[in-house]
Amino acid sequence: PVLLETFPVTSSVRIDERHFYLGQHRIDGVPVLPAAAALAIMGDAARALWPGWKVVECRDFRLIKGVEMKEASRTLQVLIQPPPYGSSEGFEVFTTIRSDLGGGRSLVHYRAVVRLEQHVRGEFARGPALHAAKHLSVASAYDEMLFHGPCFQVIEAIEGLSERGSVSQVRP
Repeated sequence: PVLLETFPVTSSVRIDERHFYLGQHRIDGVPVLPAAAALAIMGDAARALWPGWKVVECRDFRLIKGVEMKEASRTLQVLIQPPPYGSSEGFEVFTTIRSDLGGGRSLVHYRAVVRLEQHVRGEFARGPALHAAKHLSVASAYDEMLFHGPCFQVIEAIEGLSERGSVSQVRP
């Protein structure tokens, strides 16, 4: 085992006009940081602390309170809690994105567990589950259920839908 620092590490990230996708990710006209962007921020912060290591898994990703961009820019803190020990096989870190509210208080927006390893191994171990409770066209999904602008409209086909998820084809 390799002894890691056991105290949380905090870094800041500024969200502003450079994050062009905010113009196409709005709820009630207010730009909102996409969950995928928050997950990428967490992974980038972990990789920055451990250069050469690769993010191979993110799990237990939770949206607590979305990041609304009511001002032109906003600074968020990324808190990373390393485990007390790691190994050459890899390790997991707990990540949190939060806003400083002042007076020693903060608002948590997202949480996730990020796993880092030296090498990315193979493909996913399991196939998709069957979700056939409802059928929905891609056009209907974007028209009735989703609020994404054109740069986020990556669903090409919806093969099945249920309360637990969907089987869909998406493009990167």
